[in-house]
Order: sequence, then structure tokens, then C-alpha cells
Amino acid sequence: MEGNVGPILEISPTPSGCIETDSLARQSNKVTDAVTGKILYCNGMTTSEELALTHARTLEALTGIEVELHYNNTTSAQKALTLLAKIGIGTLAVSYALVAQKRFIFGVLLGRVIGLVGLSTFISGLFDINTIEKEQISSAQVLANRVSSYLDAHPLDHITLILHSQGADIGHRALEKLSAYKDRINVVTIGGMIDIPDNLALRVVNFVNDNDMIAYLAKTLFGPRSGNKTKVQIKDDKSPYLDSHYSADYLKREQVKEAILNLIRRPPIMP
Repeated sequence: MEGNVGPILEISPTPSGCIETDSLARQSNKVTDAVTGKILYCNGMTTSEELALTHARTLEALTGIEVELHYNNTTSAQKALTLLAKIGIGTLAVSYALVAQKRFIFGVLLGRVIGLVGLSTFISGLFDINTIEKEQISSAQVLANRVSSYLDAHPLDHITLILHSQGADIGHRALEKLSAYKDRINVVTIGGMIDIPDNLALRVVNFVNDNDMIAYLAKTLFGPRSGNKTKVQIKDDKSPYLDSHYSADYLKREQVKEAILNLIRRPPIMP
């Protein structure tokens, strides 16, 4: 079994090393002994602030606990489209230039002009990636500061992070700065671009839908290779591939609701 969630979820491993959602323990949805004083929700890329706030309010209605939005605007829809356009157009232009030099009249001159334009466009895209990376580091630091400030001000409380898609990457960066507080932090990722290792928080559960190809591709490209990770696969034969990545699709599922409600309950007090 990959990872451990202690007494919160009774789970059974599968041959693939993941946890089947059917094995989650059935427990009450009434939170009567919650000690999580606050939930912080961090959205994925290309999500508007209005939509992210809607998801935060959904979590608030589910848990009855204050939910604050840590808005991730590091990769807005406009930034993502601009980046893809620069990388795509730049790649095509350079490829066309290489062909034009051999097949067309004035091919050498035309190829050089198109090649230079394509190369500069591609490099501009790389600079955009670097800018987004810096913004993610800054966002993670802000999130870490919010968590530490709250826990310092409320020494008996825990805090729960719910991270969607790219929000999991920002959460991971923040958690690396919060090692002194990890025994007071719970984490749930939904469709995260990476899985959060168990050793970065008190309790961690990483959810991924079988149909969520965006999350699977992102985990393959960017996910940390080390550390045990508690993963829960959601078996899904109905949701379209794109819809299955949306935060709203994850938050309506009983397995995810159960895990969130169980994680915010008071952990056992050690003698």
C-alpha cells in the first residue's frame, strides 16, 4: 500500500498500488467534533476567481467550516492560451523555415526570416514559462505564510488544504516550507497535477478520476518521484474526459465528501 492515512480511512491496496474508493469506510456526514478551524482551497489553472469562490462556498456548505480561497491566478486562461500560441507558432515557424530553405525559390532568405521570427516567438514562450514559475513560487510563499500565521494565532487548531489541479503544485511548494507545522495540516488533492507525499502533512489523500487524463498526464510529467503517496482512484464510466477534471465534478462525489469530512475531525489525542 502506498502511504498511510492513519485511523481516518480504512483502505485496501490494489495490485496497482492505488486505493479503491469502494473500500473507504462509511461514516456519518455530521461533523460534531471538528477541530479544523479553517479550510484553505486553492484552485487550478485557467479558473476564474468567481468560479473558484463558488467551489469554496460549496466546501463551506459541506463542512460547516470557514473556507478561504487562496486564488491561484499564476496561469490564467489568457496566459495559457498565449503561452501555447507562442510555443506552437514558434515551433511551426522554425520547422517551416527548415523546409523552405530546400524547396522554395528564395528559400534561404525566406527560411532565415521565418526561422528568426519563429525562434524569437518560441524563446518568448520560454520566458513566459519562467515568469509563471516565479509567480507559482510567490503564490506558494503567500499560502505558506497564511497557514503559519493562522496556526500561530490558533495553537489548538488544525488547518486543511484542499488543492485542485495546479493548486496541488502550489500546495506542495508551500508544504515544503511548513515542516514545523506539518502535524497540524491535513491535505486533500482533487485531480492534482502532482500527488502530495504523505510525509509533508499529518494526513494526506490524493484523489484522481480514472477518466481524468489531464491529471494523469500532469502527474507523469511533473509529479515528484519520491515519497509514499496515499492515492484514491475514482472509478468512472460516465463523466466525459474533460468534465472529469473539473473541481465541481470531484466535489460532488461521495468518496471525496467523505474523505474531507473525515479529515477535518479531531485527530486522536496521544497519551
